[in-house]
Amino acid sequence: MSKARLMQIATLAAAVSLAACGGTGSDDSNTVDTAENTATETVEVVEPVVEEAEEMVEMVEEDMTDWAQQERDFLVENSTVYFDFDQSTIRSDARQTLNAHVGYLLANTGATVSLEGHADERGTREYNVALGERRAQAVESFMKLKGVKDDQIEVTSFGEERPVSTDHALNRRVEVRYLAW
Repeated sequence: MSKARLMQIATLAAAVSLAACGGTGSDDSNTVDTAENTATETVEVVEPVVEEAEEMVEMVEEDMTDWAQQERDFLVENSTVYFDFDQSTIRSDARQTLNAHVGYLLANTGATVSLEGHADERGTREYNVALGERRAQAVESFMKLKGVKDDQIEVTSFGEERPVSTDHALNRRVEVRYLAW
């Protein structure tokens, strides 16, 4: 509510209350003067309260923006789920990371992710594409079991085509990429 509107309401309320408490009505100008004085005093009391409330709202909005950015930063920093050799089973050490992504997706139903499955270079190209697909589907199943909607998830496999390291263990992964926040 705007300050001007709040002051109008306060003035009207003061005037109505004074009019209702007024005497016989023999001195209308005195009643009007008293109502105007009371309304001015009310505005003087209400105005700082309104300003303080507006400042508090701004502070909460800033805190929420900071918190949302921190949450996004955390999700970006923790966007990789690793797998054991020749496996597509989600490891226990990945559950906390995936639960954080699930929580965000459940709270932000407009958000969408791409689950990009990867494998190390051992095995044939076809086998590694299929393994990357199974890994991404395992993450997708985990998310869907927790309540994430189908239309929030896309699954892709790159197989061995996009290694991030010469360390095989770092290439056996699914990367959670946000398409829309």
